[in-house]
Amino acid sequence: MGPFTSRWIIIDGAPVITNWWPFNGVSMVFINPDSDERYHEPLNPFNVPFKTPWFGNTPPPYNVVGEPCAMYNYNTNTVEEQDSLIEMLNRVPEGYHIIMLNMSNCNGEVFKPEL
Repeated sequence: MGPFTSRWIIIDGAPVITNWWPFNGVSMVFINPDSDERYHEPLNPFNVPFKTPWFGNTPPPYNVVGEPCAMYNYNTNTVEEQDSLIEMLNRVPEGYHIIMLNMSNCNGEVFKPEL
């Protein structure tokens, strides 16, 4: 894990969560532990486009600048986005691992019981 001010997680030398810009809620990546593939919904509005990295080139398929990168940001302070997150969690195949990073103003105390 990177420094707390950077808010990033690295696996095999490549960043999987690179949120150095603050937002409210959580960032999540879902990884198949057998294949290292990420659960990816390209049309999901919470699937973040990959930004130009400051740390050098990173390999595709998840790190193409401007394309959804299979990292999902949810503002867990709103009921609507909590509902969307619950729906997303129900779609992730069984057996996937969840990597979650709490961002600024996560407010876990307002999470619905389903979370």
